[in-house]
Amino acid sequence: MKNIILEHTVEETEDEGFISNLLTEFAGRFGMPRLLRGRVAKQRLLEDHGEKAFLDPANLRHPVINPKSGNFDCDMLNKAYYELSTCNRPGALDMKAKCKSIMEDNSCRVSATIKLQDDVEMDLDHYLYYFAGI
Repeated sequence: MKNIILEHTVEETEDEGFISNLLTEFAGRFGMPRLLRGRVAKQRLLEDHGEKAFLDPANLRHPVINPKSGNFDCDMLNKAYYELSTCNRPGALDMKAKCKSIMEDNSCRVSATIKLQDDVEMDLDHYLYYFAGI
């Protein structure tokens, strides 16, 4: 299990776009494998592993299968999950639920802590649930 700490001030949490920026920052901690950069590489992943390789296979978005191992990749799943938390596209909630299910089946849990002050820490998921309703 990874532990990621995001440090922010209480004043930053009052900004209108804070939640979106926080999720973008968190998702950015999980890199996309170089092998999946570009449409041709993503198309090859779809051909090799089928629709299960993406949460949105029609648009080649949110890859979740590592092209080298052919297995679900926890970093890619976490990245997709937190990206989908800020997404308004049709079907995003269904993709997020599917992603969460795959994460649970593959024991992909990341511990993320947001430090709001020197002495105030909160689990990211709890923060998002209580303060943002996500």
